[in-house]
Order: sequence, then structure tokens, then C-alpha cells
Amino acid sequence: MKKANIKYRLLLFVLLIPFLGQAQKNASTEERELYFYVSYVLRHNDTVVALISGANNMGIQNGALVNAYRSFRQATNPGEKDTNITLIGSGPIVRSDSITLCRIKLLKEKDTLAVGDLVSLKVTLPNRAYRSIFSDLAFNKLTFTDVNRNGFYSLSDVWNTDGQQKEDSIFTIMLNDLHATYEKVKNFTNLPPMLINKIAGGRYNGKTSLELIRDATRADLKSFLLYVNTYPLGYRARNFRLSESFAGWAVFGGPYSPGEVKESLYPVFRNKALLFKRLPQYKYDIVNNGYCIAYIKQIEELIAKDKFDSAMNLANFVKALSYEVNDTSGKALGWLYEAEIDHKQNHYDIAAQKCDSAIKYSIL
Repeated sequence: MKKANIKYRLLLFVLLIPFLGQAQKNASTEERELYFYVSYVLRHNDTVVALISGANNMGIQNGALVNAYRSFRQATNPGEKDTNITLIGSGPIVRSDSITLCRIKLLKEKDTLAVGDLVSLKVTLPNRAYRSIFSDLAFNKLTFTDVNRNGFYSLSDVWNTDGQQKEDSIFTIMLNDLHATYEKVKNFTNLPPMLINKIAGGRYNGKTSLELIRDATRADLKSFLLYVNTYPLGYRARNFRLSESFAGWAVFGGPYSPGEVKESLYPVFRNKALLFKRLPQYKYDIVNNGYCIAYIKQIEELIAKDKFDSAMNLANFVKALSYEVNDTSGKALGWLYEAEIDHKQNHYDIAAQKCDSAIKYSIL
């Protein structure tokens, strides 16, 4: 009997090896969408073969789907409007070794893909113990420069070396640039009104953007970067000077982003006392900008990855905020996604009850 048990356990172990290996592989990597510049194009009719810059040695597989975007275009003639980043086609990676090429089928034959435009694709990358906000920014082609147009970070810079120390270093360099910019311009007599007029409303009410550049802290800078990461369209692939973009954000009162609200409130949402203490400063943005709904995409992504515990915690967070600020849509969606998570785990009776609550608040 004892030998039989040993043989059974050995057989079970051998059978499980492939699954254990797969679990280990999955735990050591993550899939993210990354943006790259186009460095060369060759067009034939409505199809473009494009060379992607900076994508070598990243494990990109032939056949991976690529989306192509026309970058921001500034109007050059009177009466024209600037054009934002626009999806213009898609297609597969056709070669990925010493160079990375993709074949793009344009959505419209009149569209063009040119050097400096963008492509995005999902890439499997090393799952580091700590990924800073600069990884998120670099992956999304959201970069800033110092006053001399030198970048602070790049995709290749954070690919394998990101961590707490790297994050601290980049924040220090950025803050030094902001403070140095103030020293450089503080005595200019022709500064634009955006820098010297007092800000009306928001967290920086009564201050000037120039004062904020002078007094900027790491918390201020991170708030700005979280905002950029949430609303990337106006910043992607633009390489703005940090001081100019930071000042522009401050002029509008330094609005809170869903990312900043989550970072502040998610760790304490089960602690009513702490939640009540922190909530008032974010309540306006949560209610008027629909932040409860903004977190739904994150819940969907967690469900798709079978991370049910994390998805349920985030759905609980959405419900907690919704009840405190009386966001009926948030209440309905919170209950709905909790029901979906329970359904995925075969908890049908609980899911049915939560569906009833979702219907109740949807009607309201």
C-alpha cells in the first residue's frame, strides 16, 4: 500500500509538471500594451510595411496584432484644425529578430502612415516586484523633457531596471529641473499670464503656476503624472517640456485623476473613519467626472485574467464610494460586477441576488 501511494504521488507530480511550469511562467511575466515609433515605411496601395523603432529584444512574436496610429498633426494652414492621434489601420508583425517589421492594412486608402507615427501591440514582459509610474508612462509613449529638451526616462530605460530606486532617482531629477526652471525665468519681465496669474479654484486656489514650479514637491509631481497617465491623448508622443505641462495642469487647479483618488482611498475604503476623513477633497471629481464608472475597465481586466479576489475588492471599492457620494450608476455597476465575479466562480445563488440589486439601482 505504501509503495502504491508513493507511485501515485510520483505519477501525480509528473502529470502536474507542465501546469506547475506554466503557473511559474505566468507569475514571472505580464502582458502590457506598448507604443512604439515608426521609423521607416514602404507603401503599396492600401498596405504599408513599417519598421518599428525600439522593439528589438522584447520577445515580440511574428503574427502579433499591431494597431497603427497617425500621430498628432499641427494645423499648417488658416482654417485648419490640429488633428489628434487617430487609429488608421492594423495588421500583423511579419518579422521580429534583428529588426521588427509589421504589415498594416489602412482603414482608408487616403490615410497615410509616416515616420514618427505610432503603433501599439501587446507584449509579454518581465513581471518585476515593483513597477513605478514611469513604466506606465513609457509603455504609453508619455515622455517629458527638461528645459534643454533632454528626456528623463525611456522604454528601454525602465524595461528591465525599473524599481523603487529608479523611481526615486527620476523623481529627484524631475523636481530639480522644475526648481531650476523657476530660477532661470523668475526675473523675466515678459512671462505669459498662465504663469503669473493666480489660479482660481481647485487644490492650488490663489497660487500662481510659477510659484508651484518653485515649490513643487514629489506629491505634486506624482499627482500630475497620474493625471497624464489617465488622460494620455493630449500628451502621447508629444515630448513636452515638463515645466510647461506641469504649469498647464496647475492652471486648471491641478485636477484629481481616478488614479490619484484610487491611490488615496482604496487602501482605507474599509475603514470608515479614514475614508470619511479623506473623501471630501475628492468628492466633487468622483461625482462630476464619473470616477466610480472609470474603475470598471480595471475590474473587467482583472476578471479576464481570472484575478477574482482583486476584482471583487475593486468592485467593493466602487460600491463603497458610490454609497458615500450617492452615485446610483456606480451602485448598479458595483453590484453587477460582483455578480459577474461570483458567476465566474460558480456561486450562482449569490450572483442571482446581486443581479437583483444591480437591476434595482439600474432602474433608479
